[in-house]
Amino acid sequence: MERVAADARYKLADRRLTVEGRDGEVRSERAIDSADELDQVLRETFNVEPPVPVEEVFARIGG
Repeated sequence: MERVAADARYKLADRRLTVEGRDGEVRSERAIDSADELDQVLRETFNVEPPVPVEEVFARIGG
């Protein structure tokens, strides 16, 4: 999943969240270690509400 904002690009792949600057340089990268953390990232960073319980999503991506 990817979202482009005015100042950054946010990428979520499996359990890894990467934030890149407009120049493509990685600003931060971190692992998503819990279903609660995944829920927060999906809602606050990507403005997405999972169609199934987030615990189910987290389990499917190796949580």
